[in-house]
Amino acid sequence: MIGLNWKKKILKQRKIKMKFLITILLLLTSLASPIPAAADLIYLDDGNSHTISDDTTQNAYLYLDYNTINDPGTHANIVNGAVIGFDLAVFNNATASITGGSIMRNLYAPDNAHVSISGGSIDGWLEAADNATVTISGGSIGGRVRMHDDTTLTFSGGLIDSLTLDYDATAAVTGGSITTYLTAFDSTSITMSGGSVGTYFSALDDGNIYLNGDNFQVTAGGITTSLSNGDKLSNYGTVGTDTWGNNYFTGVVTGTLADGSVVDNTFQIFNTGNYAGTADIIIIPEPATVILLGLGGLVLRKRKTTA
Repeated sequence: MIGLNWKKKILKQRKIKMKFLITILLLLTSLASPIPAAADLIYLDDGNSHTISDDTTQNAYLYLDYNTINDPGTHANIVNGAVIGFDLAVFNNATASITGGSIMRNLYAPDNAHVSISGGSIDGWLEAADNATVTISGGSIGGRVRMHDDTTLTFSGGLIDSLTLDYDATAAVTGGSITTYLTAFDSTSITMSGGSVGTYFSALDDGNIYLNGDNFQVTAGGITTSLSNGDKLSNYGTVGTDTWGNNYFTGVVTGTLADGSVVDNTFQIFNTGNYAGTADIIIIPEPATVILLGLGGLVLRKRKTTA
């Protein structure tokens, strides 16, 4: 048993190191790649608030507090009419509020950055790291949203392609639309009480997805099972095998989220073999159900006291 635990620990460390190196390489490739001849680098690092409302940044990368730490950080308002031709990067304590306009490539938010998106569009992806916070209540993101390293996401509206969490990130999904998949890696937690996912849920290593609502069922291997509070989908799924020979639990989960949205998605849970851990998709009751259960308990206690 000691040998197995040691092997598991080494494998997990190697996976973490490899994912970390890949992330750093991707970030450096984007930020340090040769700048096109027509592109400018615009640095805002004075600790003040700036409004971007036209196309003066159409051929530019826009960096907030790239080499400076301000308290409070520099703030950028991206509003209707704004065009950022390349990347927007929000570093350190800087903040960005996107209510309109267009970012033609990607948005990066590392180092305690704060980003709020309620409108506009991002053609590429959004990547947040190192204690950043992101709030999405509108707008659209054409690529994936990836949160990692103790970041926090609140997603209540808008459209994104996919959502992936790594390394102790947390997310609350109460609305909005995810076009493809929702994935929780490592020690992450996603609570979904609203919105929609277009294809599948996936949990790996120690990542957990909590579905908040009622009337949930799992269909796997031709058997449909009704689920209760606290049920884990891995207990009801059938075993599948991916391209690399890793086993996972799979099936179809249906139900109704707390906001009334319908769930009808395939799920994949990797928590054995190379992905051994506590990963799972777990059913939790919607708040109204919890209140009713609590009131029922009070009534029973009152009756017992009266008797």
